[in-house]
Amino acid sequence: APLCGMGRTVALEHPDFWGGTIDFDFALNPVAAAGALPGILAQPAGHTEDQLALRGQQLHVARLAAEPAISEGSPDELSLSGEHSYLITGGLGNLGRELSLRLIERGARHLVLIGRTRLPERDAWDQEHPERIQQRIQIVKDLEAAGAQVHVAAIDVSRMYQVEEMLSTLRTMGFPDVDGVFHLAVSLVGKRLEEHSFDEFIESLRIKVLSSWNLGEALRDVPVSHNVYFSSASAHLAPLAENSGSYAAGNHFQDSFAHYLRGEDRAAMSFNFGIFSGTLPDSVIISFALSGFEIFTSAEALAEMELWMANAAERPQVSLMPLNAAKVGENYAGLLRATSILKDLSSAAAPAGQTGEAASGGEGKSDDFDLGAITALDDEARAAAIVDYLVAKVARVMRVAPDSFSPTASIKGQGADSMMAVEIRNSIEKDT
Repeated sequence: APLCGMGRTVALEHPDFWGGTIDFDFALNPVAAAGALPGILAQPAGHTEDQLALRGQQLHVARLAAEPAISEGSPDELSLSGEHSYLITGGLGNLGRELSLRLIERGARHLVLIGRTRLPERDAWDQEHPERIQQRIQIVKDLEAAGAQVHVAAIDVSRMYQVEEMLSTLRTMGFPDVDGVFHLAVSLVGKRLEEHSFDEFIESLRIKVLSSWNLGEALRDVPVSHNVYFSSASAHLAPLAENSGSYAAGNHFQDSFAHYLRGEDRAAMSFNFGIFSGTLPDSVIISFALSGFEIFTSAEALAEMELWMANAAERPQVSLMPLNAAKVGENYAGLLRATSILKDLSSAAAPAGQTGEAASGGEGKSDDFDLGAITALDDEARAAAIVDYLVAKVARVMRVAPDSFSPTASIKGQGADSMMAVEIRNSIEKDT
């Protein structure tokens, strides 16, 4: 599962040699899987898709399907028990605070916030502390003021013995049985795959993989009502996986683990969230928004998550990602196979007889581009015309004035990311 998630990053960062991932049936032995490979690659899907799964003799492709908003109609509201405990990994961050307050509003009265940072003893909380520690102390105070009993567990959840010790401590303290676990913990490296060190990659990966597995195993015999994974759409959509190889890998594991738990008739839901406002630099947010990804607040995302938990708890995986699928597909046309998961959404969003560029409002061929006229120029004039054209094209994609862009410096050094590079390439290919 982590390998499939990491594939989303490879597809974006190294499209020139990217092939794809094939998820073979667990019951299929390695020799049989290798024998099935030539037949799979010979099928049309082997050339047009980069996420395949073989189940029995049936080859499946990955597709996202639109669902009506649960808020339409009269949905049930999430109701939690005041007689049980709820664990939150990564609970001492801003999103953890926001989630915890919502859980209290829904009836929770016993919260366990899990993180690796140890807070001072309570009798020292009013003393001066580093800002990061002070903020976490304030989060606990806010939650207690809202009516909850709060315990902060300073442990590494990727270590099973520490998880078991924490659960034993909770029983000794008189905390009620666990009824819900919310997996918020994350570690982002923020580097291209080839820039990761092995230790960085493993450290980021285990935060999601081992933490999810350990809590799942430690609570195997506990009838937990809610096991919720805060995953990301980067697990299945390449444009969101840049500089996130280990993160996408961990997210895909959580998605798969939720399906595994549901197969054991245990509660589990994994939410592939899109882009929250305030979580990325403004320039990156703007780039995503212009490419078809809609930005939403964490409050909007949590409210939608609650509705799914209350009304569709049997679903192991839900992607909460507002977007214009046709526009995303158009902007990342150079990654056609890596965005094929959006095909059903793109065709559904386009008016009859209209797809791709026309459906997404793409700019099409530049009005001021005349390949014949440029070809007819002498060598010196042709070179100057091409430079002017490329500067104008790159500046338009980067949303800067052409005279502020240097044609002799690298575009990466002037602020372009790989998503912009794809957009530039696609736009030039339309013209030529």
